[in-house]
Amino acid sequence: MPGAGGPPLSPFSVSLPSLKIRPGSRFFESSSGGPVLLLGDTAWELFHRADRSEVSVYLRNRSEKQFNLVLACLVPELDGVHTPNRLGQRPFLNGEPLTPDRDYFDFVRSCVAEAAALGLRFGLLPTWGDKVNNDWGIGPRIFNEDNARAYGLFLGRNFSEFAPIWVLGGDRNPRAQDIPIWNAMAAGLREGSADTALITYHPNGKFSSSQWFHDAPWLSFNSLQSSHYEKHYPNHQMIEADWLREPRKPVLDLEPCYEDHVVRVWDLEYGPLSPDHPYPDSLLYPLAKDGIFDECDVRQAAYWSVLAGAAGFVYGHNSIWMMWQPGIMPAAPVRRDWKSALDAPGANNMTLFRRFFERGGFQGLVPDQSLLLTGRERGHDHVRAARTNDNTCILAYIPQGRPETLLLDSLVGDRHSSRWFNPKTGDVVSGETWNRMRERRFVPPRKGRSWDWVLILEPAGTTVWTT
Repeated sequence: MPGAGGPPLSPFSVSLPSLKIRPGSRFFESSSGGPVLLLGDTAWELFHRADRSEVSVYLRNRSEKQFNLVLACLVPELDGVHTPNRLGQRPFLNGEPLTPDRDYFDFVRSCVAEAAALGLRFGLLPTWGDKVNNDWGIGPRIFNEDNARAYGLFLGRNFSEFAPIWVLGGDRNPRAQDIPIWNAMAAGLREGSADTALITYHPNGKFSSSQWFHDAPWLSFNSLQSSHYEKHYPNHQMIEADWLREPRKPVLDLEPCYEDHVVRVWDLEYGPLSPDHPYPDSLLYPLAKDGIFDECDVRQAAYWSVLAGAAGFVYGHNSIWMMWQPGIMPAAPVRRDWKSALDAPGANNMTLFRRFFERGGFQGLVPDQSLLLTGRERGHDHVRAARTNDNTCILAYIPQGRPETLLLDSLVGDRHSSRWFNPKTGDVVSGETWNRMRERRFVPPRKGRSWDWVLILEPAGTTVWTT
């Protein structure tokens, strides 16, 4: 096996700083100094369905939009064992994890090296979960404790120079018989990387890794999947629950609702899919009884996440996760090819999202729903609030512009002021100034589904939260 007794894979020059998590910390830091807000994009099938030039197109676009993490699968979901990638390569010789194909993994390493040069880190899935548990999915089941550890060792030795995040699980909740396999793969990754690997676990929808692995020595941070079940799914509740767990670890919503994804698409009764044309909206909309996730849903999930305590957010688009383009059979109805989806509204909104929280100082936020007198209900009107740890600023995300009342006792100073940040445009609208009071009702500049706002409260005459 190359890298585990055989010759190492081709070398690359890499300058991307590694990530670290201090004991008891809830966010990531760069080895070169300073906190890091992770902003990820989901491209599960990147190594399987894109050629080398297309990978470059994708990476450059994501770098320009200020993403700093890309999730991709080394043994992908859509028959990633037997169906070759665009270069005619498969991950393993004869489908056997103990004999990885050198050409395939050199191709992957070249993609990861290019990403590093652009400031992008990969979140690498060693395998999609159906290769461990194929109760559903294409499979086949090819991993056991022995080869999972050897495969993890191979990956750790040949990718640790790129400082990736390793994502086990692949959309599967572990059965009792699966846990030793994932533990073995994690052990191999840690040994192969000289114990520097950051590792998490990607479960089914509505679950978090914390249910099985929070205390596992290899789990660096928790990941959850709020998924594609319903509009306004309360991912903030899952984030908050993991934020409160001891010992403290960062938490991410690794798979929230994807832009252009049909809500509960698995319940649709749609006709045959075409490998050459997108699914027409004239047919899709009548079938999508529960709707289609759009950029408003994406923004809501993102701001709910960080204000509930997440260390970042992972965006996804229905066409991009499967890298669909004409000539390739889609896994579900798609509305556009992946290249045109690169500039979808939700992806552009993520640039503003990262800028807003990094400039303001996300690492100093403390989730605090006690600040709200209204807006706590579940659903599309749910408001999330947080304050800075020195009580010099309060933030409240208001999804649809409804007036809300907040308690202001904790805010320092005798005179306060408000501003309104528009997550869709990045514009900031000035609010009001008032003398200290216990509570106050705030009316956003506009209301409606596409008018979500972040309310910023500070001592008058100061700019605590830089926008």
